[in-house]
Amino acid sequence: MAAADQRSAVAHEKLIRYTVRPCLRTSEARPNSVILVPPRGNLAPGFEMAKAKVDAGIAVRLVGIGVTLRKAWPSWVTEIPGLWLTELTAYRTRTRWEATAPLRESLKALADEIFVEAFPGLRGSEVFYPHIGMRAFAATAFVMPIVIGLAEQHAGDSVICTESEWPGFVLYGAFVGLSPLSRSKLPWAARLSTLAILGWAASLVRIANMYVRSRVGLDEIRRRGSRGIPRLWVHMFPDWFRINAPLIEGIRGNKIGVLLHGYIGSGERDEAQLAIRRGGELWPGLRGLDGEQVDAWGTTSIPPSLGQFGASCLRFTKNCSLATVRMCQHGPLLKLGAHELDLTTHAYDLVKHLTIDMARVCMADLATSDVLRHRAFRGTTILLAGAHHADVALMVRRLQRAGATTIDFAHGWSGEPMPFVAEPPSRYRCVWTRTDAIDSDTRFVVGGMATAARLGRLPASHRTRVLLLTNYAHRDDVVEQTGLDPYQDELLEIVRLRGRQYAFRWRPHPADRPEAITPAATGLPAELSRGRPLAEDLAWADVVVSTISTAVLEALVLDLPVLVHATPDLEDAPVVAPFSPQRVFFYATDGVRKLDAIVNALSAPDLLKPERQALAALFGETGRPRSLADAIAPFIGDAALTGHSTSGADTNHPFTVP
Repeated sequence: MAAADQRSAVAHEKLIRYTVRPCLRTSEARPNSVILVPPRGNLAPGFEMAKAKVDAGIAVRLVGIGVTLRKAWPSWVTEIPGLWLTELTAYRTRTRWEATAPLRESLKALADEIFVEAFPGLRGSEVFYPHIGMRAFAATAFVMPIVIGLAEQHAGDSVICTESEWPGFVLYGAFVGLSPLSRSKLPWAARLSTLAILGWAASLVRIANMYVRSRVGLDEIRRRGSRGIPRLWVHMFPDWFRINAPLIEGIRGNKIGVLLHGYIGSGERDEAQLAIRRGGELWPGLRGLDGEQVDAWGTTSIPPSLGQFGASCLRFTKNCSLATVRMCQHGPLLKLGAHELDLTTHAYDLVKHLTIDMARVCMADLATSDVLRHRAFRGTTILLAGAHHADVALMVRRLQRAGATTIDFAHGWSGEPMPFVAEPPSRYRCVWTRTDAIDSDTRFVVGGMATAARLGRLPASHRTRVLLLTNYAHRDDVVEQTGLDPYQDELLEIVRLRGRQYAFRWRPHPADRPEAITPAATGLPAELSRGRPLAEDLAWADVVVSTISTAVLEALVLDLPVLVHATPDLEDAPVVAPFSPQRVFFYATDGVRKLDAIVNALSAPDLLKPERQALAALFGETGRPRSLADAIAPFIGDAALTGHSTSGADTNHPFTVP
């Protein structure tokens, strides 16, 4: 069978698994009328539109997230024939990396075009990619493999959407030629320039406020001074402890230099609302870092003087103006292979890239130049807590040209290479598992996963203790428009079905939106865990039921049986491949059956066989994570890890997967 035919057959079988005909009298004849409800969209209008169709005798397929879950159904759906319900996420048959290849290449070309000569010696894409994708096309990248599936299955059907401006529907229209695209540059230029002027003014206010509030950090950097020549530098965000923590732990006991980035004033970043900072502590993101191991301090985000800050504002104004003109001249269409994407719905986020992102880059350029005037980086290694934003990318490029080896440290486990995230400007990317690595311009090393402390297990209880770990209400959902809230409710259905038999504790992700967690927890027969160390929750548990998240790895390493909730888009993806089918489910009824099987086998000698197989697939034969020190040792040598000078070759380190 040809590859295309095989893919089509697999896609068809997957749609059958995630399609429901609620009324038993519905014909098996495939409907050619399709109604789409976008992620985060309200299913109710979709059901109303579908009812109008079936009332008129027209069979219709309603596609949306959570549409096959009975709780979402109006009462009429089981009585009136003609309605098909299909999960939107079931249309994905490609990885996001494969599906977004044309988009990623086009965005690189776009960045080169609109940011040409903005920063001497650097192409636009070297600074502003992949950030342009994360800023303006995150939702498109998430939905792209799904939309490709929709186009393959329904190109000849009548397809409408409850929200016509949903990026996924715009993309679908581009793929199937739903309607002619406007090539007029005048309306595009008028809208873009208006937004850019407003964004320019707002950005000046924001960076001025950031500079004033960061002065206390500049003073503290000067006060701490320098007492050595570090060969290992760590680049961190001083207001964000959770992001820095694995690096702080991984380099403990070693002499280092610290480069602070972003806001360097007082206050800690709020996990659910990243723009908000709480408290008056200076650099709370560095908690746990032993000051005695730091030989030098610097910042790559805040210019050292008021005069240089003023110069960055002037440069920002110039670059913003030129980039806006070029973006207007480019027009409202972006090439996607043989297709074109209408950029109109992306205008607001693109303008953020032209304004606030550009402002931060200009500040970072002057701050980094000051660091380079006072420090020699040839032969050094720099670990980065995050390298994807444009202001960090510029710093990375400048330091690489000064002779440094840069290693971006992945926070968490994505399970497969992700668009934009897997393309940092650093020369290397340190990822936690083998499944995150890919052969690309950025070379990958595997290691650095920080594991939860192995605390003493609680005494046996007469009720099996089940820990639920979820992340479907993560704050990034607002950016990526994943709309997975209905799947959270389906997972929690396990608690409702087995709340009398087992003791449940529910631990949402720290960055989950409170407004999505509090109502869901009300009346749920489970203890809600917020703010407690993960190690404590894992020590409490006999069994873990989790969404795809980093916490899955931590539970596996602690030798706990783990049941994974995989959404339809992920069931055949690389992220789920390491797990046995007996440890994976989507519908709660299947999850309950598999949970009961685990509980009944808790004392069996081969209980953890599926977990051991997963660990081997993720970490190699040892089945154990590789430490950060072991992962980076080939780049800097053992001498550097103990604070002594060593040479650092820049280009000859191998792609390494243990």
